Amino acid sequence: MGELAHEWHPVRSAKNKWFTSFVEYPFNIYPDFVFGPSYLLTGDTVSLLYNESIKMKLFHLEDVYITGFVAEKLNIKRINLPAMFNTPRDLQPCNFKNLLSSHGHTPPDMRRHWMWLTRRNFKCES
Repeated sequence: MGELAHEWHPVRSAKNKWFTSFVEYPFNIYPDFVFGPSYLLTGDTVSLLYNESIKMKLFHLEDVYITGFVAEKLNIKRINLPAMFNTPRDLQPCNFKNLLSSHGHTPPDMRRHWMWLTRRNFKCES
């Protein structure tokens, strides 16, 4: 579970950090995969993915590889989880209850968020 990438095309520009050549992947669309700084897996799923991944050719994009190629081979369903984001979100204290993961925050942002989380005197409207 995580932020689901559905019908994503490989990046074919060699100057891009996510470049994938036709030799590495000859198809125009990746299988669905969960991407970003985090995703949720059950313990038994981790074991299945690991055991299958060591039999498969390695791919340079770990999220496409593990939650796309390997999960597809094992017929593991990928689920979009709206509370996980690959891009920064407006992280006000009262938004935290609807958030599991968000990417792209600076160290000062993270310190401020920690202060909000550990302060017990703020109130949120239900």
